[in-house]
Amino acid sequence: ALIQMSSRTKNWIIDPLSLNNLDPFIKLLEDDTKLKIFHDVSFDFRLLESEFHTKPRNIFDTEKAAVFLGKESVGLGTL
Repeated sequence: ALIQMSSRTKNWIIDPLSLNNLDPFIKLLEDDTKLKIFHDVSFDFRLLESEFHTKPRNIFDTEKAAVFLGKESVGLGTL
């Protein structure tokens, strides 16, 4: 249940189960002005919607991009 998050200059690992308030994180996910990059976003979407009642906006899915480009191996480790 860990969340890995990065900016251009920093990296974070967040344990959502240890926090009382995830509102800043939810606001970031819903911010149209910030690009969020996921790999296989369909799983994350289901979890975020069921647990936090949110749908991230302005996303890029690296798995979907790899499929679109014709890559045969689209796993995160391979990409």
